[in-house]
Amino acid sequence: GRPMIETFRRRGYRFNGNPRFQRSEKAIAETEPNSNSVERGTKHTRSTGLLRSRRSIHALLVLALGCSIISLAYFVNFSFFQKGSREGNRSIAVLPLKPIFVADRAEIYELGVADALIYRLNSEKNLTVRPLRATRKFDGPEQDPVVAGRQLQADFVLASSYQLMNGRVRVTTELIDVASGHLEEAFQVDMQATEVFLTQNAIADEIGRNVLKRLGFSTSRLQTSKLGTSSDEAYRLYIHGKLLANQGVADDTIQAVTYFDRAIKLDPNFGRAYSGMARAYVWSQAFHGGLPEDEIGKANWAINKALELDDSKADAYAARADLKIKQLNLRGAEEDLAIALKLEPNHDVARWLYATTSACQGQFDRAIAEIEAAISVDPTATIYQRDRGRILYFARRYEEAIDQLERSVELQKDFYPTYGLLMNAYEMKGEVNNAYKTLLRREERMNPSRVELYRKTFATDGLAGVRERIFEFSQQEGPKPGSNLYGLARQSSLMGKRDQAFAYLQAAADIKLFQLVILKVDPSMDNLRSDHRFDELIRRLGIW
Repeated sequence: GRPMIETFRRRGYRFNGNPRFQRSEKAIAETEPNSNSVERGTKHTRSTGLLRSRRSIHALLVLALGCSIISLAYFVNFSFFQKGSREGNRSIAVLPLKPIFVADRAEIYELGVADALIYRLNSEKNLTVRPLRATRKFDGPEQDPVVAGRQLQADFVLASSYQLMNGRVRVTTELIDVASGHLEEAFQVDMQATEVFLTQNAIADEIGRNVLKRLGFSTSRLQTSKLGTSSDEAYRLYIHGKLLANQGVADDTIQAVTYFDRAIKLDPNFGRAYSGMARAYVWSQAFHGGLPEDEIGKANWAINKALELDDSKADAYAARADLKIKQLNLRGAEEDLAIALKLEPNHDVARWLYATTSACQGQFDRAIAEIEAAISVDPTATIYQRDRGRILYFARRYEEAIDQLERSVELQKDFYPTYGLLMNAYEMKGEVNNAYKTLLRREERMNPSRVELYRKTFATDGLAGVRERIFEFSQQEGPKPGSNLYGLARQSSLMGKRDQAFAYLQAAADIKLFQLVILKVDPSMDNLRSDHRFDELIRRLGIW
């Protein structure tokens, strides 16, 4: 009605005489201080000049060529991320809901409805839905949805607000075309808010159905089955655990386990919480270098419980695959990943794990295709970006690996394993100075007290001397459960100390250290491959 139209006009949209709106240039410029409004003005002036002067077709062709060059540059830089769009798929980002009145904030609506919507929209295989961990950061009250959609590299963005009043909840949702700024459709759901969790599900069902219909998809496969619990508090804890577990930070992952545990205590039949707990167990122990038997037992228990409660969810199979990879069981992992991807083709974690198993077996083309599929679902996941560089490094495509890893470092400057990969890639490419500089970049952030020692060592003994210092520091790091055995073997190999390298590798094999999964393809071990002991070790492990 007219009140809604006036609301949209105040927010910077133009009404075109039909149910669609278009954001004004002024609104876009105000919300995007770094936008290309100046460039648009320049193009307009240039076009006006061409018309006034009635230049020849030659001038128009020159302009077209320039635009083509710009478009080509854009394509080269971003086509990797827009893979889904080029193949006919479309992508959408569901932003957390925003309260009309801050005093009425209810987190179960802000995150819960968004998570439920993402779950429902994932039923359409030709629609790639950004995960909640990617959209969560765009929950600010002044966040412009078009800007968020562009940063998330989505074709559409779903921005919603909610209002609680007199025991009811009203949710207004805008479906926006990110490229044009058009408001494709606006939906409003108004219902009794007697039971928060049931209300949240009903809202997600209604909006999800409308969005799929508006985008031309069938709603017959819309996932309306239970999310696994009727407890809004258990669901809230589950969401927080899931967000923490995906941060890639050891302490956050350990904290995530406690959230899942609390959710399960509230609802012992909450299957998705068991899946989340299992994966958090695997990752929390992986960060500390190994998987003790009791932790493996806990992870298996959680996975089995999740599958017992609901075997139709991809998360449980992906968690089991992750555990199998850590146990050096690549074939078993791929069996579970095949099931996960059949259930949910756009499951980015499953795609990422499939990229890992493929790369470890030397199937690099498939690995790159899978990691790019994962990135197409969540372009903001820095670990996917890092692992794309790692796969290129394993494939001996060092120049491409360096480009990707440099970008990964810029995205997450404090994720230190990326620097080690980048240093090795430079060294393998023969760029010793850049390898050394990469080490300094890491140490300046991680261990500034060592920087001067490395500088003096490099000046007198070159990179070989620096490797000796790295090895000495690695030996001093205390024995986490086998965590540095593979690293010590790698350093020994790079220093040409074969016997020492094999001693560490044999010790790692004795405890089935999960880092051994990359042994067959790791370029850092190339110095060992001509030794018969390497083939014997490969046969002993028998994981490829």
